[in-house]
Amino acid sequence: MKRNIDAATRAARRFFRLAETAAKYGGFWVSTAGGTANVVAGVIASRCGISFEDARRILDQAGREWAGDDWYTILLNIQPFRWDGWDPWDSWDVWNEMPGRWDVRTVAKAACRLC
Repeated sequence: MKRNIDAATRAARRFFRLAETAAKYGGFWVSTAGGTANVVAGVIASRCGISFEDARRILDQAGREWAGDDWYTILLNIQPFRWDGWDPWDSWDVWNEMPGRWDVRTVAKAACRLC
């Protein structure tokens, strides 16, 4: 289990480095409600073989190392766009119009390649 936790820690740290690079080349959507962090933690959990709760805790710690206590806001602010037009009652077709070049799952999976 320690090996899995160590792998998840490396993946979370790598995610933030990749997030900076992705932001320079089109970015990805970051939910204002924290859902993006849950998606990333879910990918880390499944790829590294740990619980979601452990992955979320590790992601929070790596985020604080990366940018301090306000890491989620910084992750949002480094993205080259803002999308204020989302309506939760819209159909799923609207997701095709999401701004940004990358899906955060793609970035998270890349961060986990060495798990």
